[in-house]
Amino acid sequence: MPFVGDFHFFDSPQHAGPSIFPPMALKSLAGRSQRCGGWIAYILIRGVSDDEVRHQVEGRFLMAFFDWKDNMSVGNQVIDVDHRKLIQYLNEMQEAMIAGHGKDIVGTILNRLVAYTHEHFAREELIWKSGHYAGFEKHKKEHGDLLKTVTEFKAKYDKGTIALSVDVMNFLRDWLKNHILKSDKEAAAAIAATAHPGAAKPAAAARPTH
Repeated sequence: MPFVGDFHFFDSPQHAGPSIFPPMALKSLAGRSQRCGGWIAYILIRGVSDDEVRHQVEGRFLMAFFDWKDNMSVGNQVIDVDHRKLIQYLNEMQEAMIAGHGKDIVGTILNRLVAYTHEHFAREELIWKSGHYAGFEKHKKEHGDLLKTVTEFKAKYDKGTIALSVDVMNFLRDWLKNHILKSDKEAAAAIAATAHPGAAKPAAAARPTH
């Protein structure tokens, strides 16, 4: 049986019965886990309310959804701050989705995310363009493609013809993570190499004289 931390994971709710827990457990609560895509059963101990347990479980999943890592820094403070903010909005949307909030809350966070994405891309493109990045047009197209996808999703979400899902959240997280680690880092490195040619590769060792 897979075991992670305080949580047991199952393929279906039928496998999440009370018998799996040690005698100290009073009852089990099975619920759909939006984070892992499976079912989760966790223990309710005497004196701990259902809401408290749910809060702890949801918090654990949120922490694992999208964490900022030091290796995601592109070496530009403005861009790094923007990326952290986008990650924050994604985590807030994930939290709202797991908590079962409606469009009044999820929609508000989505609006902030879309607006901030527009602002971030504009700032980032200005930085790349001012640095004479050779791959600027390709990079800008990546931004445009995502904005088109997100704008279309938001329009459908606002009309109520589509809902926020695990697939959508995973797509946004993976796109941003891959874009930062690959496209943004490539742009930053190319600009740095152009600005400081000597840093692009180590200088050739001087040949010994005879």
